[in-house]
Amino acid sequence: MKNLACLFLLILTFNACNTEPKVKTITIKNQYTLNIPEPFTPIANLNEEASLEYGNTADDFYVIVIDESKLSFREALELNGIEAEYKPDLQGYTDILINSLKQEMVDFKISELKDTVLNNLPAKLANITGKVNAYDVYFQYAFIEGRNNFYQVMTWANLNKKDRYLNAMNKMVRSLKEL
Repeated sequence: MKNLACLFLLILTFNACNTEPKVKTITIKNQYTLNIPEPFTPIANLNEEASLEYGNTADDFYVIVIDESKLSFREALELNGIEAEYKPDLQGYTDILINSLKQEMVDFKISELKDTVLNNLPAKLANITGKVNAYDVYFQYAFIEGRNNFYQVMTWANLNKKDRYLNAMNKMVRSLKEL
């Protein structure tokens, strides 16, 4: 009986340590879905261009998605006269966004970009750190090429919470699916 009680306690302890937060799937404009942790709620004004803005303000942990049509990206390159510098493909989209981030952040550091495929869509993944409004921040980015759109999936938290949220960030940036 004593062994049974110890086994029961061991199972309870193991289950308590391995509980993952529940996930909910958000659908945006019948265009794409993204999986986010249950405690996340909609938050307005994280980014005026974002089609999805969610987070947990108590934990200072956020996600946004910005979607842009391939046509509007190409037109913006031509309008600004930079189509020779940036091609209207996933690499050009990624390069222009990373260069913009470099200008906006202090102490900007980026991992090597990782080429991958996420849910049958070509993508590039990056980890970024830097100062935003004097706060040290850790970002995970996915730059994704859809059929007619490019997507940026950006998750972030205070740098000192990186290890705590790394798994959830990995799951979010990899969960975008076009409909």
